[in-house]
Amino acid sequence: MQGIVSLLDGADRERVEQLWDELRQTFGVRGIHAKRFPHFSYHVAEEYDLPRAKQALEALAKKTRRFFAQTSGIGVFTRKDPVIYVPVVRTEEVAAAHAKIAERVGPLAMGTNEFYADEIWIPHVTIAEGDVDILVLPEIVRRLGERNFRWEMPVSNFALIRATESVQEVCFRYEFEG
Repeated sequence: MQGIVSLLDGADRERVEQLWDELRQTFGVRGIHAKRFPHFSYHVAEEYDLPRAKQALEALAKKTRRFFAQTSGIGVFTRKDPVIYVPVVRTEEVAAAHAKIAERVGPLAMGTNEFYADEIWIPHVTIAEGDVDILVLPEIVRRLGERNFRWEMPVSNFALIRATESVQEVCFRYEFEG
């Protein structure tokens, strides 16, 4: 699986990593901790034509200005193995970045994940995935529900990450220059 993302840096990265540590220590949620970089995704596919995707992302980053993304609350994607996340508000800037990625990099994808289609895409920062016990989920949500998840995060890059069962790696990353 591969994805086009914006990686979180500095204090925002630390904040997410601290949440991962807390959920691991308190609830035994380890699935996300060892194999992830804090980020939010614009597009996900089985694979991309990497040389062409690299060129497209580099060109797009050169034209894109740094912006801020806001978050609000927590959410849960319901399924057999639930995913707990912090929703990223779909502002004009976030939606524009998503549209540009879909237009320029989407055609270079094979096996596109349908949940990243414009009409249903929910931008988010994943904080628990893979081993969330459904019986412990209400307790996790209750604990997180007491917190302020209104964050403002600088968004300054596009990256392509590749994930396997055990690890996630950054294939390439481009800083915004616009």
